[in-house]
Amino acid sequence: MPLSDSDLAGCAAEFLSADELDRAARFRFRYLRDAFVLARAGLRTLLAGYLDQAPGAIRFAYDRFGKPSLAWPINDLRFNLSHSGNMAVYAFGQCRALGVDVEEVRKMEDALDIARRFFAPAEVAELENAGIAERHRLFFTCWVRKEAFIKAVGEALSMPLDSFRVQFLPGREPCVMDPDGGIKADWRLHDLPLGAGYQAALACYGGPAALHIVDSEAAGDVLRSAVGSLTGSNRARSRATEGPTETGCAAPSSPAASGTPTGPTPRPPGPAR
Repeated sequence: MPLSDSDLAGCAAEFLSADELDRAARFRFRYLRDAFVLARAGLRTLLAGYLDQAPGAIRFAYDRFGKPSLAWPINDLRFNLSHSGNMAVYAFGQCRALGVDVEEVRKMEDALDIARRFFAPAEVAELENAGIAERHRLFFTCWVRKEAFIKAVGEALSMPLDSFRVQFLPGREPCVMDPDGGIKADWRLHDLPLGAGYQAALACYGGPAALHIVDSEAAGDVLRSAVGSLTGSNRARSRATEGPTETGCAAPSSPAASGTPTGPTPRPPGPAR
């Protein structure tokens, strides 16, 4: 989902909790603040469609590594979020664990040095053997697959990137491996086609048997539709009390305090099982 609409971010902030708004306020630059707000509001809106709840009513719990899960409503739905540059990617499923990562592909003169410092020796060797032009693309392929796996495991930066391997060479099935090359058969890796400028991957444990990919613009449309329902409701209340507001958007507040229903949220496709 694109993350560069400041007007939409101003309205979508209504869906966020007090702690999310506090985190957003810590960003020094507005474009980073807007990207965070839109990414989190998008997550809430998509979850709302699966859970049949208002986006602002959803509550998150966080483990010691900062990975979110549902605190309310109680549900076994797994989800994960990643954003980079102007793109957010979401994953939802009923497998035992999942993680997703997206990276904006950019020129990195030190990509091989980074790989030598953090990647498994076999991965470094494969990058060193690749041509210069191909090496840059393979570096990002390897990076997002490894990050997706770490996010699925839920150990964040505490899990060394060289403690496991991923298959990232062209023509070979993506997989997660032990350092000695043994395949972790219960884990699956999928590349997510986002078009030029981005690479993304999904890692899941115990499934899914099938992968359903939603166009990023379609995910944005779900959020815009939910915001439209919210602002329409706000305008109606405004006309009944104090008259129309200047922007038609409610000032950001804590949905945790208000819990105001926003009307039905468009339902996204069902999660992978």
